[in-house]
Amino acid sequence: MRKVAAHRVIASDRNIEMGIVELEGGVVVGYYPFTAEQAMTEWLGGTIEIRMVRGRQLAFHEGIQLI
Repeated sequence: MRKVAAHRVIASDRNIEMGIVELEGGVVVGYYPFTAEQAMTEWLGGTIEIRMVRGRQLAFHEGIQLI
């Protein structure tokens, strides 16, 4: 599993200031507010946008899909 963090996470159901996104095989499996240091979390900064693409939630940072 890959965990990435950013200043803002934008999804269809909510926007999170300071959030973490969890990915498995490039698919979003979870996202939540950053409340404490998380081991093995990669800080990207900026904004991560979560989009529904062909029935799967995918994450994009600066227009590039996160894998």
